[in-house]
Amino acid sequence: MKNLIYVSFLILIVLSCQNAKDNTVSDQNTIDKENIITDTLVQKVPEYKKTEINWDKSATLVKVSEPFLINGIKCFWEFELTVYEGATGGNGINRLKNHSTNKVLLLNEDYFDLALFNSIDKKNFDFNGEFKDANFDGLKDFIVYNRTGSGSGGSAFNVYLFNKKKNIFELSDELSGGEFEINETDKTVSTYWKMGVGWNSSRVHHFDKNGEIKFTEITTREVIAGDTASLLQTTYKKIVNGKTSKTEIDTIKFEGY
Repeated sequence: MKNLIYVSFLILIVLSCQNAKDNTVSDQNTIDKENIITDTLVQKVPEYKKTEINWDKSATLVKVSEPFLINGIKCFWEFELTVYEGATGGNGINRLKNHSTNKVLLLNEDYFDLALFNSIDKKNFDFNGEFKDANFDGLKDFIVYNRTGSGSGGSAFNVYLFNKKKNIFELSDELSGGEFEINETDKTVSTYWKMGVGWNSSRVHHFDKNGEIKFTEITTREVIAGDTASLLQTTYKKIVNGKTSKTEIDTIKFEGY
């Protein structure tokens, strides 16, 4: 009887030790798993550096000008700029609105520097645009520098012509483009664009007294390879009502512009 009690006691001790060992292994496995999960989370969510642009955080800034008259309409500018944290500029929208109806008369979208936005106030609302008569019809149009379109080829401009029937400003694909110049004496509008030193093109639009384009002259100059020297090929086209009425091509030895 005593021997049976002694054997039972030994079995209980062995089982107790085994359970303690299993619990220790289980606790260690739990700790290891927690460490693995923690390491994985750290790798998936890197710490944000303030020197980088945070695309998850943005602010929309708005400025409104004082009302003013243009083409007999009382209107005002609304300048909206969206900037992401860490960026020095962002996507901007300029809306010219009717002061009485709040109707949008003109909408121009481009990239703008935050410094430019901050420099603007109600009395000094200038974002590289100006009202001028661009088609000689006696009404003011809007010409604005296009930062997104500008580059090594030159400065680009968007031209919004005033539609007197609709009382709104509409983007002109014909007049918008490169370096922009108005010649009031000849009633012409010119644009110029280049691609390196080997290619450039100019357009001259001629207007009638009603503000309509009578014809357009397009002159393209391209440096091409000749048999013994480089050649300058000049192509002239006259466009009337959207159709080419005249084409001239002249080629001479290229000696520099």
